[in-house]
Amino acid sequence: MKTFGVWVALLLCGIAPLANAGGVEKLDRATASLLVDADRYSQPTVVALWSLDCSHCKRYLKELGELSRGDDQVQIITVAVEPWHEEHGVVLDELNTGTQRYAYGDEVPAVLGYALDPAWHGELPRALFFDGQGSKEARSGRLSMEAVKQLLAVEVPVD
Repeated sequence: MKTFGVWVALLLCGIAPLANAGGVEKLDRATASLLVDADRYSQPTVVALWSLDCSHCKRYLKELGELSRGDDQVQIITVAVEPWHEEHGVVLDELNTGTQRYAYGDEVPAVLGYALDPAWHGELPRALFFDGQGSKEARSGRLSMEAVKQLLAVEVPVD
């Protein structure tokens, strides 16, 4: 009970650890394995891998965020593939991207990367696409939103 009181005091003073500042959680191997389980998703979902120093990633995340805001069925989950830093939340807030946000936690980065995608060799941006019906496909590079919609099995409006 004493510990609980200490945590409440720290939270009220704003001194609590920033393990989820900006809504970014530290990723562990178990959570990584859950994130890439296609049976877990009942709606079109993108798990987008990115890093703070990847400018292509940020542009891609912004586009993915716009897609999800334009189609409330599409869910974007972000994973910063580098050790957790409070800057991750700041960047994602600026880009208005992702409802679930993760960054590498305390486990070995190679172990987390392998849990996310055994075929991945570290290239960014990288995304895993789930159509919500059990299909999963991984792609590297920045795809057009039309290609993303096709991978997610989301209707592409005719102009």
